Amino acid sequence: MTRFAQWGMAAGLVLFLYGLCDIGYGVWTLNWPRTQARIVSETGTIPAGKCAPILWGVRYTYSVDGQHYVGTLIQPHAFNRPLLYGQFSLRGESRCYAVGAEVQIAYAQNKPKTAYLEPGPTIEGVVALGLGAILGLFGASLHGFARRRAGEDISASVRQEPHL
Repeated sequence: MTRFAQWGMAAGLVLFLYGLCDIGYGVWTLNWPRTQARIVSETGTIPAGKCAPILWGVRYTYSVDGQHYVGTLIQPHAFNRPLLYGQFSLRGESRCYAVGAEVQIAYAQNKPKTAYLEPGPTIEGVVALGLGAILGLFGASLHGFARRRAGEDISASVRQEPHL
């Protein structure tokens, strides 16, 4: 049982740290400078001019200091992996962008090629942080229970009956 508890604590720690990194990176992007961008295409199969949920992805163009860029990143993630579901924000509302819409994006000042349509912490980071904390605490309590149980077994075997 202690091995199971140790694995639970380790998995909880990994999830917790991932969530912490993801949330930290998202919060960092909130302070990035903003600029105007235009949605130029959807990367899904939605007809042009229709509103596409960001699950399909979007492509936008923007300029920083006279240099033109094309962006596809929607939400920041700590390890820059692609967004898998991302149809809902932290507030639970559906996001939708029409081709030709003018939007504000956040870009990294030292690397303007990196820009996000929706800067800030992601729901994935919050969920990973919460699940990691719950799993870690569950593993720790299970480990404590197993150690107490083992201690009771040892103390019972050490106790001796008085000889008459």
